[in-house]
Amino acid sequence: MGVGLKYASEWRERCLKHAESKKQRVRLQNGDRIKLPYTVRFVGGLECDTFTKVDLPRKRNVFRPDGSSSLVRLQARHLDDAVVLA
Repeated sequence: MGVGLKYASEWRERCLKHAESKKQRVRLQNGDRIKLPYTVRFVGGLECDTFTKVDLPRKRNVFRPDGSSSLVRLQARHLDDAVVLA
């Protein structure tokens, strides 16, 4: 198998693996509370591990940290580890 074909095959496998991980990710609704197994530190010194999903038009992954009035965005890798609280 040529180098180009091998690379293309590996690329397709990575794409399929990524698509499967996205399917298993929890779909959060406005008002859902999540807890991460670790603390996330933001610019300005804010540190938090519990967040509430906020719905903003045309924005994704926007959350309000517990005990704060600010809004933050979490990356998808953080949401993979999140536990939805009741």
